[in-house]
Amino acid sequence: MHWPGAGIMLTIGIIIPFILFLPAYLIYQGKRGTRNIKNLILVLFLLVYISAMDALMALNVSKAVIDDAMLVNDHYALLAAYYQGSTQDHLSDLDSADLTTGKILADKTDHLVTEINQLKEALVIEVSKDNEEAVSKESGIDIHKVIGKDNRNVSSHVMIGENRALDLKRSINEYKDFLNEITENQQVAFIDKYLDTDDFEWEGNVYSWEEIHFEGAMLVWAINHLTSLEFRVRMVEAEIAEEIALS
Repeated sequence: MHWPGAGIMLTIGIIIPFILFLPAYLIYQGKRGTRNIKNLILVLFLLVYISAMDALMALNVSKAVIDDAMLVNDHYALLAAYYQGSTQDHLSDLDSADLTTGKILADKTDHLVTEINQLKEALVIEVSKDNEEAVSKESGIDIHKVIGKDNRNVSSHVMIGENRALDLKRSINEYKDFLNEITENQQVAFIDKYLDTDDFEWEGNVYSWEEIHFEGAMLVWAINHLTSLEFRVRMVEAEIAEEIALS
């Protein structure tokens, strides 16, 4: 017995962390000219854990899967914070000529991340007003305190029914256009790879980006997808900030 869509989730969960995130991290560290073994081990551990837990979540119907999902969410948040710190380091090194571009990059990234976090808040509050206690303006949502983590209706209602996922996709695409503009289309493949909003074909069927991530998803999975998106946005931001600093 497994969750609906387990085949897709299993494939994505096992392969994607290593195809996408590990090469990006190694390239990023190589460009900086540093080999911090402690950070490398940390990132490897997090990616292995995320891959394993995604696979288990796809196949396991027990309540323990919710606990695993919360840990994966925590690890995505750690990676997002890591890349946010890297961006801040790069921006602090900018000269006056590039400072304006760097500030615009930071502002637009923060705006998108704010939209992502507002969606998380909307989802948990829609499940229960009591979830207001799990929301903090300073630290975001404490997923461990959220009530109704296994709710499978609210994601479809909010993200699909109210077109919030479609609005988010538009915001992501606008952000990608901005990044391509300031990089003079030198990072198109990189940006598309990590902020992909294209449809996905599986066994002859075509699924939209919104359907893949949010239709019928448990609340905890929907939050996971949004935190993963935040992590990838921060990772791309760090790469672009470094390019600006080195230009």
